[in-house]
Amino acid sequence: MMPSRLVTHCLSRSAWAIALAATSICAQDPQRGSLQSLPIAFIRTGQQPAELEFSYYNGGSGGEPEVIPVAPVGTPYAGAPDYRMSQMFPAVDRAWIEIDAISSGNDNIPVDPTNGRVIPQNGAIGWSILSFSVDGATTGGVNTVIADRRSQDPLRFGADIYSWGFGGSTGIDPQYIDKTWLEFSAEEVDWLTPIDELESLDFQAGLLFERAGQTDPVFLPNTNQDFYFSLSRAAVLNAPSTLPAGSAFASVTLDPGAIYRITCSNGIWSTASVVYDRTTLDLPDDANIDAIAVHASDSVIFSTDDVSTEQFLVHVGGQTFRLRDSAGNTLSSLTGLDNTSSTSRNNVDALCGIDPEHGVFSSAIGTPVPDPLDVDEDDTRMSLSVSRYHRAGNVTTPQLLAAVSGWHTSSPQDGEVLLHVFSGVAWNNGLAINGSTQYHGAIHVPRTATQQQVYQLLPLPNVGTGTFAIFAEFIGTNGGHGLSHPSVMEF
Repeated sequence: MMPSRLVTHCLSRSAWAIALAATSICAQDPQRGSLQSLPIAFIRTGQQPAELEFSYYNGGSGGEPEVIPVAPVGTPYAGAPDYRMSQMFPAVDRAWIEIDAISSGNDNIPVDPTNGRVIPQNGAIGWSILSFSVDGATTGGVNTVIADRRSQDPLRFGADIYSWGFGGSTGIDPQYIDKTWLEFSAEEVDWLTPIDELESLDFQAGLLFERAGQTDPVFLPNTNQDFYFSLSRAAVLNAPSTLPAGSAFASVTLDPGAIYRITCSNGIWSTASVVYDRTTLDLPDDANIDAIAVHASDSVIFSTDDVSTEQFLVHVGGQTFRLRDSAGNTLSSLTGLDNTSSTSRNNVDALCGIDPEHGVFSSAIGTPVPDPLDVDEDDTRMSLSVSRYHRAGNVTTPQLLAAVSGWHTSSPQDGEVLLHVFSGVAWNNGLAINGSTQYHGAIHVPRTATQQQVYQLLPLPNVGTGTFAIFAEFIGTNGGHGLSHPSVMEF
């Protein structure tokens, strides 16, 4: 194995001390996303009754995420919302209920209430990502990653998760700005059978489960244990014409064009209330909401199953708009999911917004920042996702979970991944070292040419509070070399 170029570079040069601004790095297309280390709450087709399931790293065979069908309750998850359908809804409702979209209320993407445009995150750190899934009949735009995935895996691409990084984001690596990328593919994670599709998703509900209900002011600011959802058209049709006593919906109207909320308090879920009805959302009588991303304080990004209309809508400030970037472009056109062509048929059926609060790094998930080392700028970038990991609900001794995907070239090879950990780094419109920066060495992870991604737990350095930076470096047996962007977290 050749020695680490990253360590050699850091020890022999002071280039890192001169932080490079984000604009000085050439933007590249991301191979994969920066969210792969996060747990996911989701509902899929093919499972009756439809339960929330969770995909999260459990140190299982192959070191990959595992799917558990129902969230465990009690020790060691005491304090987490009990997301079992049997606990969220009374028995009289479970015979007919079918949930079409979910959100924990932490989809905090800022939207201008006067025009539906995502607000640019001016300042040193501020970024917004919207993750989504499409149904299996979606065509995708010409030369888009979605259309490519359809041709590669037509049976399962409806269970893929994609992401879009909004323009105007700051502090984040440019490869994640104004781009669509594949976040998770169904066959790599192996969480669904070929006949299943992803019906809904929420990263934050997965984190609340894993963290035993512990919130985070940057990434999980909604301190209420809320569960927002929509009902499918079939559920409304199959519900009793007169709901029996004890129904969670006894005081509301059943409507596939409405968004509901229940709240867990001391382990008990409330009855359902309507947060947005179809009139408020300016929807036609036959609309069916099949994807939501709720900002608990003031807005909701949503989609309906009507493929003749806009696929990304937002209700904010009492009005419903097409969701647009800060320049005024609709997200449907940017992602190639508009339905303006006679041959296009696109339907977004799951949404989740990622937007850590402005101006600070998160303790829950790493921010993929521009590379200040100027190492191997001609290499194709690997992707690195780092999150704080609470295995089995252990919130007192957390670790870091790193997920590395993508390759340094188009020809994968055997080798190893080195995960480098630095503490005490500084941020001044870029990553920089200072007198308190410490290098904590590297953890070596074998990787074969057939592994699309590798996962590894990292100990959290015992240095108290501060800002941490993690790099992934690949060293191939045949001399190949690759480097990821840094992932930065704050504790």
